Amino acid sequence: MRDSAEQTDATVGTDEPLACTVREAARLLSVGTRKVEYMVQSGELKSIKIGRARRIPRSELLAYLEKLRAVA
Repeated sequence: MRDSAEQTDATVGTDEPLACTVREAARLLSVGTRKVEYMVQSGELKSIKIGRARRIPRSELLAYLEKLRAVA
């Protein structure tokens, strides 16, 4: 039985992190870290700050790839 407060989103409850570092995002996208930093600074890729750490939500990476797929 599910707790009513439990998230039903498929990404919650898995071992996959919900957000990744710039380095991890670069690896996942097969680009350099400077490219990801530029994409974040330009607003092309959305990110969040947790304390002093910059993180890129996996949902934003997937949305970015979908946007590229739609253009291609």
